[in-house]
Amino acid sequence: MALLELRIKNFVLVETAELNFGPGLNIITGETGAGKSLLVGAINLLIGTKTDWDLITGKDRSEIVGIFEGNEETEKLLEDHGIEHEGDIIIRRVLTPEQRKSRAFVNMTPVTQQFLRNLTSGLVDIHGQHEHQKLFDVSSHLEYLDKFAETVALKERVSRLFKEYQEILRKFEKEKREVENTEKLKDFLEYQLRELEDADLKEGEEEELEERIKVLSNLETLRGGIQEALSLIYEDDDSAYSRLTRVLNILRNLSGIDESLKSREITLEEVLIRIEELWRNLLDYSGKLHSEPEELDRLMERLSLINRLKEKYRTDVPGLLKLYNETLEKVRKIEVKDEFLRELETRVRDKYDELMDLARTLSKRRKGAAREFEDQVLKELSELGMQNAVFVVDFKEKEVDETGIDQVEFLISTNPGEEPKPLRKVASGGELSRIMLALKTVLSEIDDIPTLIFDEIDVGIGGRIAEAVGKKLASISKKGQVITITHLPQIAVYGSKHFVVEKIVSGGRTVTRVRELTGDERVKEIARMLAGEKITESSIVHARELLKNAGQM
Repeated sequence: MALLELRIKNFVLVETAELNFGPGLNIITGETGAGKSLLVGAINLLIGTKTDWDLITGKDRSEIVGIFEGNEETEKLLEDHGIEHEGDIIIRRVLTPEQRKSRAFVNMTPVTQQFLRNLTSGLVDIHGQHEHQKLFDVSSHLEYLDKFAETVALKERVSRLFKEYQEILRKFEKEKREVENTEKLKDFLEYQLRELEDADLKEGEEEELEERIKVLSNLETLRGGIQEALSLIYEDDDSAYSRLTRVLNILRNLSGIDESLKSREITLEEVLIRIEELWRNLLDYSGKLHSEPEELDRLMERLSLINRLKEKYRTDVPGLLKLYNETLEKVRKIEVKDEFLRELETRVRDKYDELMDLARTLSKRRKGAAREFEDQVLKELSELGMQNAVFVVDFKEKEVDETGIDQVEFLISTNPGEEPKPLRKVASGGELSRIMLALKTVLSEIDDIPTLIFDEIDVGIGGRIAEAVGKKLASISKKGQVITITHLPQIAVYGSKHFVVEKIVSGGRTVTRVRELTGDERVKEIARMLAGEKITESSIVHARELLKNAGQM
């Protein structure tokens, strides 16, 4: 699985170019300024990098095509997006400089740049000219270690759990703020509720109180009036009952003469019965016209309480009863929110404990792999001419986040007796290049990315170190395709394929041309890299010797 072919048309200085890459180590050389890095720029566009229009001149449409071998992962991604595929994957970028318009296609199907990035993330890893500066970014150290420790999936689980924890924590804090904001309201509502509960209001009570107070305030008047009424109705010798009784006797005598008066007699008998009932009723009423001591004061006080509540809440008794029920419901809701907050707090603690357990497991796995990682990197550095280097994976615990609880930093000492220090304080440009290559070599054992591209990995090195780098690149290329841009012959001779980038004048215009070198042409290019523009017989001999020693002749 690799980058099989790269075709370029009208891209910056490249009119046309076609590179058929092979397995193993593919070398790209050329004079400074010839445009070697344009090839890496073209590949970057194929894998979804944003177009830098300031670097693209001219009016002609640019087209870049890459043919890749796919794998199960890429095939599944294509199927999920309904893109037809049979074997190789053809990626095409079309750039229109005048309109600053860029389009991307996979197997003739239009796609987004993000889709390209997703598709090619498992196909190509580009290490650009300045990527070794990434080693100064401490967060990248954790990425390298996780790849080696094969804890990337575990870290992703920690990341998901951390996001879940953050989400529930945000919810808890929001609810907590709301509860805190309602505390004063809750105090007021509970006071209001107690006040209304203590009042124990009842529908119609106010009218009953007023009626009873009116009676108690006029007891003497009522007693006197009732007593007078009792006398007039029944008790006096000349009462209404006595007079009507005499009338009844008269009617009884007369009905013996005139039978028709019998009905009047019966009517009067009924009236007398009613009068007697009325007397007994008023007599009973009279017997109840009394009060307990201080009853009136108690009733007046009760009515005064009701009136105060009515005035305070500006409503009548039915309104007060409604207010009580509403207040009770509000208090219940706040209490439910309090209970929900306590439940949330428990969930936050449980989620945090779960997160910390997984983060500690991740940390343990990392620390367990770190010693082996150090040993392997030191072995690679030794083979790259840094025999005295001390390489340490330094752990510090931090507040848990999406990466776990580990802050990891690579420390190095390049001279005997020196304490390991952060890379940015110790390593030179050439040393950084070798450290990066050592890391890539170690990671290549576990990485399944089929194509590694190094754009001038040889910055700051030369001589026997360059030869060691060449051997190392050749070694990596046995596990997967490697494409390397270099200006050092000691590295170039290890390539199984060799391309040269040249700047020529065509039609009065300077353009960049790319061609594959074989046989004597390759010998001459190695000689040029050794001796400069003036190729001598000795440089030719030296070039052949280097190629022979590298197993390329």
